[in-house]
Amino acid sequence: MWHRLTFRIGHSAQQSFLAIIALAGLTLACFRLQLNISSVGFLYLMVVVLLSLSGDYVASVVISVVAAVCLAYFFAPPIFSIRVDDPLNIVAIIAFLTTSLVISRLVSAVRTRSEKLRLNEYYLSEGQRLAHMGSWAFDATGFSYWSPGLFRIHGLDTRGKPPTVEEYLALVHPEDRAFMERGITKMLDAHLAFDFTKRIVLPDGEIRHIRCVGVPVTQGYIFRGFLGTGMDVTEQERLTEELRRSESHLAEAQKLTHTGSWAWSVADRKTVHLSEEFYRICGFDPAEGALTLEQCSERVHPEDRLKWKSIIEWAIVEKADYDREFRILLPSGMIKWIHTVGHPVLSEAGDLEQFVGSSTDITELKSAEQEREKLRQLEADLAHINRVSVMGEMAASLAHEIKQPIAAAMTCANSCIEWLAHEPPNLDRARAAAAKIDKYGNRAAEIIDHIRLLYRKSPPQSELIDVNEVVHEIFTLLEGEAIRYSIAMRSELAGEPPKVKADRVQLQQVFMNLMLNGIEAMRDESGELTVKSQLQDSQLLFSVSDTGPGLSDGNVDQMFSAFFTTKPQGSGMGLAISRSIVESHGGRLWATANDGRGATFHFTLPTEVT
Repeated sequence: MWHRLTFRIGHSAQQSFLAIIALAGLTLACFRLQLNISSVGFLYLMVVVLLSLSGDYVASVVISVVAAVCLAYFFAPPIFSIRVDDPLNIVAIIAFLTTSLVISRLVSAVRTRSEKLRLNEYYLSEGQRLAHMGSWAFDATGFSYWSPGLFRIHGLDTRGKPPTVEEYLALVHPEDRAFMERGITKMLDAHLAFDFTKRIVLPDGEIRHIRCVGVPVTQGYIFRGFLGTGMDVTEQERLTEELRRSESHLAEAQKLTHTGSWAWSVADRKTVHLSEEFYRICGFDPAEGALTLEQCSERVHPEDRLKWKSIIEWAIVEKADYDREFRILLPSGMIKWIHTVGHPVLSEAGDLEQFVGSSTDITELKSAEQEREKLRQLEADLAHINRVSVMGEMAASLAHEIKQPIAAAMTCANSCIEWLAHEPPNLDRARAAAAKIDKYGNRAAEIIDHIRLLYRKSPPQSELIDVNEVVHEIFTLLEGEAIRYSIAMRSELAGEPPKVKADRVQLQQVFMNLMLNGIEAMRDESGELTVKSQLQDSQLLFSVSDTGPGLSDGNVDQMFSAFFTTKPQGSGMGLAISRSIVESHGGRLWATANDGRGATFHFTLPTEVT
């Protein structure tokens, strides 16, 4: 402020100094020409007016006072004296001083107002330029005024005249031209305010969206025309279109995924946003408007309502996310499963304001899970039937396997009795016979336990298993079947392999199916059955090889299909069940032909490091 005051004082002093020099020159000229006081006063007044127009008010006042002194000193008798004897000269000097001061004041006021008006016009022009808008005036004869901003918006020269109605319509996009013609006719007839958006085509071919707002102007109840603005809203229209497109895509995505979005206020428990899909899922009519949380809770199934409300109250208290599955009951009696996820919205101060989230109709997913559970049960039942069927086919061999240790135990028991009957009793030999009875009894019990385990019907139970033990157990069960057909069985197992997480009975079933298939392939001409295992890339790789007739090229792709079999009495389910079991444990089962005779079945299982 002090800087501005200093600048103004310096500027006024400079102008006052230059004006005094000019006044001195004029005084000298008038004095030599011996002009009277009235003529000199008029010339002085002209100087004051010119100074007022080009200078400031302070300099004009200073020159007015100096000029009045000059009139009294040089042109009012007695000259070269401030004293004025003639009353008329006194009046003339006072009149001059008063007139010059008044003129200076008026000119200064006019200049100030002109400067403010120019500044306002500049601000308005710059504001319109920055806002991409312009103003206009329109009457029955057409446009009477266009601001520079409006010229720029339409791509026209700002130095030109406002266009005629025909020229203006030529700028409008062809598809909007008829609409604009009707609009102009209507606004002139109805004299009503309007607000609409149209498209224009710039000289370079670019299309812009212009929003026009106009109001009627009346004077003494007489219609004079319209005043209004034109604003370039191309970017807003583009953003609006993108938003509309995004909302459309979101609505379509929600419809396809059966997911509705929502938001509700914690303060009044009223919804502030509900998507159309939410209304559809919960069976509400969008025409009903915003819903309360209580109205939504009434849709929750009575058996789930208390838990649902408890979750909501907990989330409010803890300001925490919530994730819940529950049922809703529609007025039609239909029950739906809903998965809802909610997230708290906090203010800058940390106060809980809203919850936003989504609700997904998972009824079909729940139905599919129930069907999958039924299918898993059917598969388990089928696998159990397969095991029972296999055990039935092996009944003769299993009976022989059980009978053999029992018969040996009976022989040892008779020997034990005989050794005890000697005089004196031979206790050492009796003790040895009793030990053999225990060995053969345990052997029979072990076989029976394995058979009972395979016959047992129970849900799958995953546990860490040593697969080598499983192979030895199946070797024990199938030993009689192999001897029956003169087939040699041998194993090449990895030493201390990592354990696998699997169901023991299901794994036994896979080995039994594959090994029995190999035995049956060689039953007519004997042969050798080999079981191998090795660690490969964090997996255990197993193979069961035989020396039978091998695989038929046409059957390799079909042999794992359900009900496909090459055996006269086969069910066609063994390999299909085996592949299903292996894949359920994260592995893979396949078959290859040997280089010589026979075939090899391979399967992998992921290891569980312990």
